[in-house]
Amino acid sequence: MRKWFRSALAVLLAGVMMIPSGVVVLAGNTDSGITDDTIYNAYETPEYPRTAFIADDRPVDRIYDVADDNNIVQAAALESAYIPSGILTDSYPSIRNQSPYGTCWGFAPTSLAELSVLNNDGTLLDLSELHSVYFAYHYTSADVKDGVKYLPTASYNYLSMGGDSSFIYHAYANWVGVADEKTAPYSGAAATLESGLSNDIAMNDSAHLRNFYIVNKADRKYIKQLIKEYGGVGMSYYDDNQYYDYSTNSYYSTVSDNTNHAISVVGWDDDKVTNSSNKGAWLVRNSWGSDEYSHFGYFWMSYDEPSIYDRVYALDCVSDTGSSDDDFYDHNYQYDLSAYSQYGWIGTGTSSTIANIFTATGTQLLKAVGVETQNPNINYTVNIYTDIANSSNPESGTLVRTQTGSFTYQGFHTIKMDNPLTLTKGETFSVVIKLESMDGKSGAYYVMESNYKLGNAASWYCGGEKGQSFYYNYGWRDMVESMGANVRIKAYTDDTDEVQIQKPSAPSGLTVSNTIASLTLKWNAVTDATGYEIYRAGTDGKYSKITTVTSTSYVDTNVKNNTQYSYKIKAYNAAGASAFSTAVSLKKTQISVSKLKADANGSKVQLSWTGGVTGAEGYVIYRRTEESKSYTEIGRTSGNTYSDTISAGIKYYYAVAVYSGSRTEDKCPEVGVMYLAAPSAPSGLAVSNTIASLTLKWNAVKGATGYEIYRAGTDGKYSKITTVTSTSYVDTSVKNNTQYSYKIKAYNAAGASAFSTAVSLKKTQISVSKLKADANGSKVQLSWTGGVTGAEGYVIYRRTEESKSYTEIGRTSGNTYSDTISAGIKYYYTVAVYSGSRTEGKCPEVGVMYLATPSGLSVSNTIASLTLKWNAVKGATGYEIYRAGTDGKYSKITTVTSTSYVDTSVKNNTEYSYKIKAYNAAGASAFSTAASLKKTQISVSNLKADANGSKVQLSWTGGVTGAEGYVIYRRTEESKSYTEIGRTSGNTYSDTISAGIKYYYAVAVYSGSRTEDKCPEVGVMYLAEPAVTGASNITSGVQVKWSKVTGATGYIVYHKGAGKGWARIADIKDGSTVNYTDTTAASGTTYTYTVRAYNKDTMSDWNSTKSLMRISDTIVTGASNITSGVQVKWSQVTGATGYIVYRKGAGKGWGRIADIKSGSTVSYTDTTAASGTTYTYTVRAYNGSTMGDWHSAKSLMRLSDTTVSGASNITYGVQVKWSRVTGATGYIVYRKGAGKGWGRIADIKSGSTVSYTDTTAASGTTYTYTVRAYNGSTMGDWHSAKSVKRLSDPKLTSASKVSGGINVRWTRVTGATGYIVYRKSGSGSWGRIADIKSGSTVSYTDRTAKAGTTYTYTVRAYSGSTMGDWSSVKVITR
Repeated sequence: MRKWFRSALAVLLAGVMMIPSGVVVLAGNTDSGITDDTIYNAYETPEYPRTAFIADDRPVDRIYDVADDNNIVQAAALESAYIPSGILTDSYPSIRNQSPYGTCWGFAPTSLAELSVLNNDGTLLDLSELHSVYFAYHYTSADVKDGVKYLPTASYNYLSMGGDSSFIYHAYANWVGVADEKTAPYSGAAATLESGLSNDIAMNDSAHLRNFYIVNKADRKYIKQLIKEYGGVGMSYYDDNQYYDYSTNSYYSTVSDNTNHAISVVGWDDDKVTNSSNKGAWLVRNSWGSDEYSHFGYFWMSYDEPSIYDRVYALDCVSDTGSSDDDFYDHNYQYDLSAYSQYGWIGTGTSSTIANIFTATGTQLLKAVGVETQNPNINYTVNIYTDIANSSNPESGTLVRTQTGSFTYQGFHTIKMDNPLTLTKGETFSVVIKLESMDGKSGAYYVMESNYKLGNAASWYCGGEKGQSFYYNYGWRDMVESMGANVRIKAYTDDTDEVQIQKPSAPSGLTVSNTIASLTLKWNAVTDATGYEIYRAGTDGKYSKITTVTSTSYVDTNVKNNTQYSYKIKAYNAAGASAFSTAVSLKKTQISVSKLKADANGSKVQLSWTGGVTGAEGYVIYRRTEESKSYTEIGRTSGNTYSDTISAGIKYYYAVAVYSGSRTEDKCPEVGVMYLAAPSAPSGLAVSNTIASLTLKWNAVKGATGYEIYRAGTDGKYSKITTVTSTSYVDTSVKNNTQYSYKIKAYNAAGASAFSTAVSLKKTQISVSKLKADANGSKVQLSWTGGVTGAEGYVIYRRTEESKSYTEIGRTSGNTYSDTISAGIKYYYTVAVYSGSRTEGKCPEVGVMYLATPSGLSVSNTIASLTLKWNAVKGATGYEIYRAGTDGKYSKITTVTSTSYVDTSVKNNTEYSYKIKAYNAAGASAFSTAASLKKTQISVSNLKADANGSKVQLSWTGGVTGAEGYVIYRRTEESKSYTEIGRTSGNTYSDTISAGIKYYYAVAVYSGSRTEDKCPEVGVMYLAEPAVTGASNITSGVQVKWSKVTGATGYIVYHKGAGKGWARIADIKDGSTVNYTDTTAASGTTYTYTVRAYNKDTMSDWNSTKSLMRISDTIVTGASNITSGVQVKWSQVTGATGYIVYRKGAGKGWGRIADIKSGSTVSYTDTTAASGTTYTYTVRAYNGSTMGDWHSAKSLMRLSDTTVSGASNITYGVQVKWSRVTGATGYIVYRKGAGKGWGRIADIKSGSTVSYTDTTAASGTTYTYTVRAYNGSTMGDWHSAKSVKRLSDPKLTSASKVSGGINVRWTRVTGATGYIVYRKSGSGSWGRIADIKSGSTVSYTDRTAKAGTTYTYTVRAYSGSTMGDWSSVKVITR
């Protein structure tokens, strides 16, 4: 079995929730109530809860037909911008507020449920987020075997610890929620930390989940479709306030590997401008309240936001008041109450088959099933079986429903049954689902619940039992038994009080009868049956269903004559099928006419037969000629006769078959007929040379009954020599070397034909060739090349050298012949061909003779050889040596002139047989008696190899007879080939080897150039000890390093902690891996490490150790501008006694800027940071000389505080001035008036501008001003403020001459407590001439003015030390 699983591991991440401020601009549908002109000012920064989000990291595949290149997908069917209608009205769900808890992961799916219900059935609901969050961590089955349990040892309360939205939408699928707000109001959340919620309300629901869908964040087209169809989708991302652009109310960060906040997305705008280089953004619906400080709950997020998690989901929900009852069910059969998921697959993963077996709890209608899939683009097949016979096989019942379809999206799917199924109480039924990828290549993985423990916070339980869930892998496998899990399959039923239809009883009275080209079944009708299933078995006895019918008879036309068939049937109705009827059997036999006759009268043929076949509609007439094997239908008739016309000289055959409708039986036995005319002259006459004869052949003549043969000799005179009825003739009355001519006539009762064309041929001798005679002792074997056409066999003749006359000694049909002769006499042989009584002339003769057979042959085992010896044969000039191996086939291996031979081409453990022949010029003798011997190895014994470090000592038992000495061979484990490394005449040998290499040795005996096979090998090696070269803290633990050991295939790593002994912590099964990270090391604990090398043969010794205190990485949690510099914060590290703070600036490397000598101090202010420079900070924990690893860093541009240098009244308002801040690209000016909070009044988009005039300041009101510098999204700190009372300029209304001087008048200034009057004469300087100490006095008479002098007057209002600006002037002459 090949099966893999991947857990959906969860990581608890915490971060700061977005605190938006400034201008919110939402562009799009004006019906939403949000327009480009809608501006909200936020004067104060509220406190919001921290948030936490756990990411489900199961992979999310792309949907096939999306070709997204990370640009905006412009789907033809979707608009470029979409904002839901009425988004800020009472017809749309209001924004919720999760404060003061980190429950975003519960608010997002609950929001989606509300939006989906609104979209699906127009119902506006307020659903309970508290219910969703609570039961995501607290719901279990009645026996507490299945579900999730919040642990009493949890370090965090469930409202603050965070979670994964998948916990909740899986709970919805389990019918846990979605409850309304009144069931569990969020205002009561704090109380649940002590008292909890009752399990009795767990399954309260005002909204019901039908489906949830999961898509990849890159599939934007499908995300938009889901938003339009279901009102919104759920996303998560990394939230950090520094990445918000307040001018566009949009979010775009540089974080790509983290997520800490869950949201819902309800719209989009492909043209929305954000800080990304690409246009386009999602409209986010948040859960931080709906006041102005939260931008009324909405903001934009760039399509390109890198921290958006891959998994985007949508919910399909309906309300219990606004939807059809078809979407709600009375019962949910399920085993998967745990919300924690794994996924699995079988084989290549392109298809999976899974199943659940359930038992009905009452009389119910099965109306739908549910299944969760891990992949998109899936074809499915649902099979429902009832009456499960084997609790280990979900297909062991009766298949009653099959339904197919497909899924576009990954997720949970409700499949409504096209034909609901009635179940009775106690009835077992199974839901079997096959999932297949649409392209046959991609994944088709199933999803199952599983056990999981989330730290010390919560545990998910899979309380499955044997016989519940299954997967198919070369047979059904129990999921609980093999994996401790249940597949996510559900069955939905409704109670029913309908009268139940019972399954019909088994049919009776089944009969089968032989009918034309068929077998006909009939049976009695069964009450309440709506149809019948027909099953048939052939000669193998295996029944299979062949059809269903609604009548009580069936004609089976798919049968063959002379074949036995058996039938049984079932009745069925909506409740199911009956048991089988009693079986019936019948052999199908042919139904045919009889006594078929064909009478010819010239060319007219009259057919007749005996008919009267029951059920026959008529008869089919078939005809063929003698030359053709295939019949052709020539007519049909309902009578018993038929007329036809034929041609002369051709024999015709007829057959008749019975038919009825489209069914036709096999043909009856055929009859033949023909009529004659005088034959035509024969054609194709040929003559060939045959044994002691000439053979004639010709073509048959139609209508001929015989042929006359005519022959002429050398005189050319023809005479008839015979008559024949066949189309060939053998003329035996011929002589070799004589010419003959032939012609023939055909004849019949009507007369003879003309002569054929004549043919001629000279008769020549036919003889064997290549006659040979081979003598083996007294036995002679004759052989020749035969293969003579027409030969019946061969005649053997023999004579001696003294006799000239041959004698026939035998005949044979083959090409060989054996004879026995006497020694020393030469014999001659010849052969002639014969056929019947005809014998051809003899071939040229051959002669043969033989020598006496050698005796005394013996064979002995010698070093790397076998040695032969025998007695001399008188008269022989040499001897032929023959050898046979285990196959028993002898072949000549050499010739010698002596009476012995050493055979060195032999192999050990092989049986050899030998025989020899003596020979001379006259030939060879017969074989000697054979001698056999098994060649055995001559070898040393007891070979041993003892290693002492690199020195190896070999020893063995020798003393081999005939041995000259011993050859020493060696090889390594990598090499299969041995190398000779030495020779010795003794029984020992020394060698030197290298560490880590396995060596093998063997020894062989030698004598002269002959060396025996090697003895059995022995192996030896040694491993060097690994040296531990280092132990250091890294992010994931303590990294141990050691030297590589040659020959090692792995290493065992050991550690011991304070007060504990050595423990084996790792088996590294790779000899090339020389490091290991101890992820179990606890921060603040000192560990000692050592390593041993091993391979399959041996293990090295201990060598060296390294000790180190584990110091975890320091997580940098923030870097922010404050008045005195940049404040860096980090998480406390257990065991640390201090921290080193590092910094790098633009174009510079890392530098150490602080040594914090306290393990509990977790912040530091960099007072040396230069304004306008971007710095990156990181921190390392230490304890003594032991350092933790680098881990995370935070970057920030240092912006100094903006010093407000002045605030003064000028003509147009209050002019605020400040010091320029290095690196700033702009400044935000804030103001607060009497009794009001701070408000943002200006965004100065230039870092060089250091003043601003507040033209909106109301005269008489005291204002306080402050300024913050910024660069992009980086803000400087607040620092100083200046206050000033706004005093408008007085307006001079008149200057007139009066008695005693010049009277000046002006307008009253609100808030003024007095006025200063200034005057100058001509082009002189201004001078102060009066201080009017009443804000209500608006005139003054200058009694010092001199007659004839021209004066210019102006006035300034004041209040305390605050001065207004100069008024306009008036010029007058006294």
